[in-house]
Amino acid sequence: MPSVIQKNKISLPVLKAWGRIFELLECIYDHPYDRTGFQEAVVQLYGGDKSSKSVFRGMAIPTLRNLGLILGYGDNIRASANGYLLHMTRKEDQSEGLRVLRALLVELDENIGVLSYLAEKSTIVITDFLQNWLDKIMTSEVRRSTNPKAQERAARERLLDWINFLTFSEILYKNHDHIRIDDTNLQRTKKDLDITALYKRENFQSLLFTSYKKIVFEQKGMSTVEIDNLRKETSVSMYEKHKVLLTERQFDGLLSELPKVSNKYVMTLGRSMGADEKLYFYQGKYYQTLFIRFLTAEEVKNG
Repeated sequence: MPSVIQKNKISLPVLKAWGRIFELLECIYDHPYDRTGFQEAVVQLYGGDKSSKSVFRGMAIPTLRNLGLILGYGDNIRASANGYLLHMTRKEDQSEGLRVLRALLVELDENIGVLSYLAEKSTIVITDFLQNWLDKIMTSEVRRSTNPKAQERAARERLLDWINFLTFSEILYKNHDHIRIDDTNLQRTKKDLDITALYKRENFQSLLFTSYKKIVFEQKGMSTVEIDNLRKETSVSMYEKHKVLLTERQFDGLLSELPKVSNKYVMTLGRSMGADEKLYFYQGKYYQTLFIRFLTAEEVKNG
């Protein structure tokens, strides 16, 4: 339960390496289900010395996980659907990678509020922004009560890291000691995130079913699929065929709108063994797997 001191505080996670986020993502992309290989790639990225190992545990893993770009633990660690989409688009084109990164950051900022705050300002001095926001960031009660200066430093560092990520993605524009929103990029990103767009809705169901059948084929006929794998396959198909972004949140929203029983198919949601990460939330419950039974022509005919 939140303490009284931290009531109404904003949770801003540890996020580092904003300038190397694509390189870190490439490390996990090249070493899925291989924690040792992933760690060695990160250590090599940061120079290969012993201190680089702490970078892996203290920076790479927390940053990628807090951004929602990885999931799994130990040798089950791999890129999430969002992480895979970000890496794939970045490989195609730097600007497309930044486009996806902006979408993911804007989704995350909905629970932080920096962009909505800055939208009310034409421009603001960074020091003024920090002064207005330092007391809003959640930090440990112990740190606050025993060392207020340490708490302030931690809050300042997290805010600056978030500003750096937003600036790197080109949602914010930084000019010396001033920051402002790039309105053009922000509006484009909001359009990318609009699940009410007709073109996105029209293509979602067919791509979902095609992706499901592809995964079942790759699983040698096993009909129950991990929802995260379905997110990944569907988002990649949406982008490759239409250059349209489909984040995990958008996928979940559109899947929730589909009837689970129709005159052509029956969907069954379920849970499997393993870590409870990035579960699909539907009608008050969390799910991890999906099974779709497509009705035969005879069943459709008979209703």
